[in-house]
Amino acid sequence: RRIDGTTGAVTTVAGSTQGFRDGTGIEAQFDNPLGIAVDAEGTVFVADMKNHRIRRIDKLDTFAKQLAGHRRNFQLVETRHAVVAKAHSDKCAAAEAHLARAEADRISAMKARDEAVADEAVAIAKAEVTAAADGLAQLEAKISKFRDQVERQGLDGLDEIEAYEVLQLLGVTTVSPSALAREEISGAALEDLTEEDYKRVFKMDQLGDRRRLREALNRLTKGQGFPLPA
Repeated sequence: RRIDGTTGAVTTVAGSTQGFRDGTGIEAQFDNPLGIAVDAEGTVFVADMKNHRIRRIDKLDTFAKQLAGHRRNFQLVETRHAVVAKAHSDKCAAAEAHLARAEADRISAMKARDEAVADEAVAIAKAEVTAAADGLAQLEAKISKFRDQVERQGLDGLDEIEAYEVLQLLGVTTVSPSALAREEISGAALEDLTEEDYKRVFKMDQLGDRRRLREALNRLTKGQGFPLPA
Protein backbone atom coordinates (compact mmCIF):
# COMPACT_ATOMS: atom_id res chain seq x y z
CA ARG A 1 0.00 0.00 0.00
CA ARG A 2 1.05 3.63 -0.48
CA ILE A 3 0.25 6.55 1.87
CA ASP A 4 0.14 10.04 0.36
CA GLY A 5 2.26 12.23 2.64
CA THR A 6 0.09 15.28 1.88
CA THR A 7 -3.47 13.96 1.91
CA GLY A 8 -3.01 10.82 3.98
CA ALA A 9 -4.84 8.78 1.33
CA VAL A 10 -4.02 5.07 1.25
CA THR A 11 -3.94 3.35 -2.16
CA THR A 12 -2.91 -0.04 -3.47
CA VAL A 13 0.30 0.03 -5.50
CA ALA A 14 0.35 -3.67 -6.38
CA GLY A 15 -1.19 -6.92 -5.17
CA SER A 16 -4.64 -8.31 -4.47
CA THR A 17 -5.48 -11.85 -3.34
CA GLN A 18 -2.91 -14.36 -2.09
CA GLY A 19 -1.08 -16.27 -4.84
CA PHE A 20 1.47 -15.67 -7.58
CA ARG A 21 0.88 -13.60 -10.69
CA ASP A 22 2.77 -10.85 -12.52
CA GLY A 23 0.59 -7.96 -13.54
CA THR A 24 -0.28 -4.28 -13.28
CA GLY A 25 -1.66 -2.95 -9.99
CA ILE A 26 -4.18 -5.27 -8.36
CA GLU A 27 -3.65 -7.87 -11.11
CA ALA A 28 -0.40 -8.84 -9.37
CA GLN A 29 -0.48 -11.42 -6.57
CA PHE A 30 1.94 -11.99 -3.69
CA ASP A 31 2.19 -14.67 -0.99
CA ASN A 32 3.42 -13.43 2.41
CA PRO A 33 5.60 -10.52 1.20
CA LEU A 34 8.30 -9.79 3.77
CA GLY A 35 10.77 -6.95 3.26
CA ILE A 36 10.59 -3.93 0.95
CA ALA A 37 13.33 -1.77 -0.55
CA VAL A 38 13.18 1.29 -2.85
CA ASP A 39 16.06 2.39 -5.07
CA ALA A 40 16.97 5.93 -6.07
CA GLU A 41 14.72 5.76 -9.17
CA GLY A 42 11.67 4.82 -7.11
CA THR A 43 11.61 1.14 -8.15
CA VAL A 44 10.28 -1.05 -5.32
CA PHE A 45 11.79 -4.47 -4.56
CA VAL A 46 9.65 -6.92 -2.57
CA ALA A 47 10.82 -10.14 -0.88
CA ASP A 48 7.86 -12.40 -1.84
CA MET A 49 8.73 -15.06 0.76
CA LYS A 50 6.31 -17.95 0.17
CA ASN A 51 6.66 -17.59 -3.60
CA HIS A 52 10.45 -17.66 -3.12
CA ARG A 53 10.98 -14.68 -5.40
CA ILE A 54 12.29 -11.18 -5.33
CA ARG A 55 9.62 -9.07 -7.12
CA ARG A 56 10.06 -5.67 -8.73
CA ILE A 57 7.38 -2.97 -8.88
CA ASP A 58 8.17 -0.34 -11.49
CA LYS A 59 7.54 3.25 -10.49
CA LEU A 60 5.41 4.23 -13.52
CA ASP A 61 3.25 1.23 -14.34
CA THR A 62 3.28 -0.60 -10.97
CA PHE A 63 3.96 -3.86 -12.79
CA ALA A 64 5.08 -6.63 -10.41
CA LYS A 65 7.77 -8.75 -12.07
CA GLN A 66 9.89 -11.66 -10.96
CA LEU A 67 13.50 -10.61 -10.28
CA ALA A 68 14.91 -13.80 -8.81
CA GLY A 69 13.73 -17.18 -7.51
CA HIS A 70 11.24 -19.79 -8.69
CA ARG A 71 8.30 -21.76 -7.35
CA ARG A 72 8.57 -25.27 -6.00
CA ASN A 73 6.16 -27.98 -7.07
CA PHE A 74 5.92 -29.62 -3.66
CA GLN A 75 5.57 -28.55 -0.06
CA LEU A 76 8.53 -28.68 2.33
CA VAL A 77 7.71 -29.50 5.95
CA GLU A 78 9.79 -30.47 8.97
CA THR A 79 12.28 -32.86 7.34
CA ARG A 80 16.03 -32.52 7.54
CA HIS A 81 15.82 -30.86 4.09
CA ALA A 82 13.01 -28.58 5.23
CA VAL A 83 14.96 -27.33 8.23
CA VAL A 84 17.73 -26.17 5.92
CA ALA A 85 15.17 -24.74 3.48
CA LYS A 86 13.57 -22.70 6.26
CA ALA A 87 16.99 -21.43 7.30
CA HIS A 88 17.69 -20.28 3.75
CA SER A 89 14.23 -18.74 3.51
CA ASP A 90 14.82 -16.87 6.78
CA LYS A 91 18.19 -15.78 5.46
CA CYS A 92 16.51 -14.40 2.32
CA ALA A 93 14.06 -12.43 4.48
CA ALA A 94 16.85 -11.12 6.70
CA ALA A 95 18.89 -10.12 3.67
CA GLU A 96 15.90 -8.28 2.21
CA ALA A 97 15.40 -6.44 5.49
CA HIS A 98 19.09 -5.55 5.46
CA LEU A 99 18.71 -4.29 1.90
CA ALA A 100 15.75 -2.11 2.91
CA ARG A 101 17.77 -0.62 5.77
CA ALA A 102 20.75 -0.09 3.47
CA GLU A 103 18.57 1.78 0.97
CA ALA A 104 17.29 4.01 3.75
CA ASP A 105 20.89 4.62 4.83
CA ARG A 106 21.74 5.46 1.23
CA ILE A 107 19.15 8.24 1.16
CA SER A 108 20.54 9.68 4.37
CA ALA A 109 24.09 9.36 3.12
CA MET A 110 23.24 11.09 -0.15
CA LYS A 111 21.95 14.05 1.80
CA ALA A 112 25.25 14.09 3.67
CA ARG A 113 27.15 13.66 0.36
CA ASP A 114 28.58 10.36 1.50
CA GLU A 115 27.36 8.24 -1.40
CA ALA A 116 30.40 5.93 -1.43
CA VAL A 117 29.58 4.54 2.01
CA ALA A 118 25.92 4.10 1.09
CA ASP A 119 26.77 2.36 -2.21
CA GLU A 120 29.01 -0.08 -0.38
CA ALA A 121 26.26 -0.91 2.14
CA VAL A 122 23.75 -1.53 -0.65
CA ALA A 123 26.25 -3.70 -2.56
CA ILE A 124 26.85 -5.84 0.53
CA ALA A 125 23.12 -6.25 1.14
CA LYS A 126 22.49 -7.20 -2.50
CA ALA A 127 25.28 -9.78 -2.31
CA GLU A 128 23.59 -11.30 0.75
CA VAL A 129 20.30 -11.53 -1.15
CA THR A 130 22.04 -13.27 -4.05
CA ALA A 131 23.86 -15.69 -1.75
CA ALA A 132 20.65 -16.58 0.08
CA ALA A 133 18.80 -17.19 -3.20
CA ASP A 134 21.68 -19.36 -4.46
CA GLY A 135 21.61 -21.41 -1.26
CA LEU A 136 17.88 -22.03 -1.62
CA ALA A 137 18.33 -23.03 -5.26
CA GLN A 138 21.05 -25.52 -4.28
CA LEU A 139 18.79 -27.05 -1.63
CA GLU A 140 15.92 -27.45 -4.09
CA ALA A 141 18.33 -29.14 -6.50
CA LYS A 142 19.31 -31.56 -3.73
CA ILE A 143 15.67 -32.42 -3.03
CA SER A 144 15.01 -32.81 -6.75
CA LYS A 145 17.93 -35.25 -6.92
CA PHE A 146 16.40 -37.24 -4.05
CA ARG A 147 13.05 -37.39 -5.91
CA ASP A 148 14.81 -38.65 -9.04
CA GLN A 149 16.64 -41.29 -7.00
CA VAL A 150 13.37 -42.58 -5.51
CA GLU A 151 11.68 -42.60 -8.92
CA ARG A 152 14.54 -44.63 -10.40
CA GLN A 153 15.22 -47.03 -7.52
CA GLY A 154 11.84 -47.28 -5.81
CA LEU A 155 11.22 -47.48 -2.07
CA ASP A 156 13.29 -50.55 -1.22
CA GLY A 157 16.54 -49.59 0.53
CA LEU A 158 15.28 -46.32 2.05
CA ASP A 159 15.79 -45.91 5.81
CA GLU A 160 13.14 -44.50 8.17
CA ILE A 161 14.24 -40.88 7.67
CA GLU A 162 14.23 -41.21 3.88
CA ALA A 163 10.85 -42.95 4.05
CA TYR A 164 9.57 -39.99 6.09
CA GLU A 165 10.85 -37.56 3.44
CA VAL A 166 9.07 -39.52 0.71
CA LEU A 167 5.82 -39.24 2.69
CA GLN A 168 6.31 -35.49 3.02
CA LEU A 169 6.80 -35.16 -0.74
CA LEU A 170 3.51 -37.04 -1.13
CA GLY A 171 1.80 -34.51 1.16
CA VAL A 172 1.46 -36.71 4.29
CA THR A 173 1.79 -34.49 7.38
CA THR A 174 0.13 -36.67 10.02
CA VAL A 175 3.13 -38.87 10.87
CA SER A 176 6.43 -38.03 12.55
CA PRO A 177 9.95 -39.45 12.01
CA SER A 178 9.90 -40.83 15.55
CA ALA A 179 6.67 -42.73 14.83
CA LEU A 180 8.22 -44.37 11.76
CA ALA A 181 11.36 -45.24 13.73
CA ARG A 182 9.29 -46.67 16.59
CA GLU A 183 7.28 -48.83 14.20
CA GLU A 184 10.41 -49.65 12.13
CA ILE A 185 8.72 -48.44 8.95
CA SER A 186 11.44 -48.04 6.32
CA GLY A 187 11.09 -47.72 2.56
CA ALA A 188 10.51 -51.44 2.10
CA ALA A 189 7.85 -51.46 4.84
CA LEU A 190 5.92 -48.70 3.04
CA GLU A 191 5.13 -51.27 0.37
CA ASP A 192 3.35 -53.52 2.89
CA LEU A 193 1.28 -51.09 4.96
CA THR A 194 -2.04 -52.41 6.26
CA GLU A 195 -5.28 -50.54 6.83
CA GLU A 196 -4.48 -50.66 10.54
CA ASP A 197 -1.09 -49.01 9.87
CA TYR A 198 -2.77 -46.19 7.95
CA LYS A 199 -5.20 -45.55 10.80
CA ARG A 200 -2.96 -46.11 13.84
CA VAL A 201 0.47 -44.83 12.70
CA PHE A 202 -0.51 -42.38 9.96
CA LYS A 203 -3.67 -41.09 11.67
CA MET A 204 -5.52 -41.30 8.35
CA ASP A 205 -9.21 -41.77 9.13
CA GLN A 206 -10.53 -40.87 5.67
CA LEU A 207 -10.80 -43.76 3.23
CA GLY A 208 -10.06 -41.44 0.29
CA ASP A 209 -6.80 -40.27 1.88
CA ARG A 210 -5.70 -43.87 2.51
CA ARG A 211 -6.56 -44.89 -1.05
CA ARG A 212 -4.63 -41.97 -2.60
CA LEU A 213 -1.54 -42.69 -0.49
CA ARG A 214 -1.69 -46.41 -1.29
CA GLU A 215 -1.92 -45.64 -5.04
CA ALA A 216 1.02 -43.20 -4.83
CA LEU A 217 3.20 -45.74 -2.99
CA ASN A 218 2.27 -48.42 -5.54
CA ARG A 219 3.42 -46.08 -8.33
CA LEU A 220 6.79 -45.60 -6.66
CA THR A 221 7.13 -49.34 -5.99
CA LYS A 222 6.51 -50.06 -9.68
CA GLY A 223 8.97 -47.36 -10.80
CA GLN A 224 6.23 -45.16 -12.22
CA GLY A 225 7.39 -42.06 -10.36
CA PHE A 226 5.63 -39.59 -8.10
CA PRO A 227 2.01 -38.80 -8.97
CA LEU A 228 1.42 -35.66 -10.95
CA PRO A 229 -0.02 -32.64 -9.06
CA ALA A 230 -3.82 -32.56 -9.03
